[in-house]
Amino acid sequence: SLLRSRAKENKRYSIDVSTLRMMHNAHMNIDAVLDVINKNIKDYYFLDMPEKYIAFKEIINMIKVDLNIADECLKTNRFGTMRKHVNSAEYCMKNISGHPAAVEFNLRLAFYNYILKNMEKAKV
Repeated sequence: SLLRSRAKENKRYSIDVSTLRMMHNAHMNIDAVLDVINKNIKDYYFLDMPEKYIAFKEIINMIKVDLNIADECLKTNRFGTMRKHVNSAEYCMKNISGHPAAVEFNLRLAFYNYILKNMEKAKV
């Protein structure tokens, strides 16, 4: 994958997006995979800046995909699927706190949670 090819041999990536995408397409338990990634997130801090940027950007892209799918679910009244993607985006949000994109994502999550009648999470 792109991430793995940019890493030095003695470094370990906290996330390999190509693998995650294959797991998702195979209907594997992504939450279990993300739990392992989060346990290894400290490795992220030992990456050089170019590798760090690529890994961080992939996390942001994963959140964007979940939020965009939530948009589509809202248009078609598929609230169960919408809830799944909102939960997935919320799970990844802890990894990007402090990033400027987090502000937009939090607003979108608040809106989706309002639609899903989860008023506690709808508060910004």
